[in-house]
Amino acid sequence: MQPNDMLKMVRQFFALLSTGTIYTFACLGCGAVFGLVAVWLDRNPYPSALFGLFLPLPPLYFWFSSDGAIRRRLIRLKAMADQKLMTQAQFRRLRHELLNWYIQRQFGGTGLEMPADDSDEHPPKSPPTPATP
Repeated sequence: MQPNDMLKMVRQFFALLSTGTIYTFACLGCGAVFGLVAVWLDRNPYPSALFGLFLPLPPLYFWFSSDGAIRRRLIRLKAMADQKLMTQAQFRRLRHELLNWYIQRQFGGTGLEMPADDSDEHPPKSPPTPATP
């Protein structure tokens, strides 16, 4: 293997790592632990690592999509905006994205997505009620 190829491989590896999420790293870590334990127990590490890859998904999903987790995240975002660690526009965008993510997790794609932030200041008028004949 040429030094250039090795450098290219290392760059690609770090590029892959930079796109990872909390789910990605939790799953990779758990899979690695299960694989290492299987090697230590003199078993085939591949099925154990594969099992470990998917093990963190349900707990993480329920933890991050819980009402309490969303509430804590919104409070932290608001505190960061109040401390001028982010602009109000960034806060509104993150809050909007977080609430849409939460709605998708709780209700699916039902069309309940949050309106754009500018409509928060001027809520839309409710549709007229049909008159009874």
